[in-house]
Amino acid sequence: MALVKICPISGHHNAPNATVCSCGAGLTGIVPEEWEPETEAPQASGADPVLELFFPFGPRVIAHGTVLGRMNADFGADIEASPNGGYVSGEHAVIIEQDRRFYVFHTGHSDRNRTYVDSVVVPEGQQVELRDGQRLSLSTEYHVTVRIR
Repeated sequence: MALVKICPISGHHNAPNATVCSCGAGLTGIVPEEWEPETEAPQASGADPVLELFFPFGPRVIAHGTVLGRMNADFGADIEASPNGGYVSGEHAVIIEQDRRFYVFHTGHSDRNRTYVDSVVVPEGQQVELRDGQRLSLSTEYHVTVRIR
């Protein structure tokens, strides 16, 4: 479960301390609330696991090698993880699948704006295993929920 501010305009899920939604709407006065993404039936044993990240704009199934970051002319992130620019690097983090497990790798393109799993820093150049229900943060500004099924 995650504590989020839900935008009354767009329905986007934002960090509990956010004052402005990724859509631009003000969040002052919005009280953070507990939120848990919808879950599906557990996967059958032997089936390949599927990683899904719940972004403010909706869930996305994530494949091995997916780059999370900020899109612009200089960067080719696979998923735009910073619609307002902000503190997310162009190639902020990469998702890795290895031996039926998923990991996030902090690329180190930004010394100041780190990648976090449940508020713990992912060391530069290292990967950290992702588990169902965790919170993945790109910098301290952009948060998504991890779902593995």
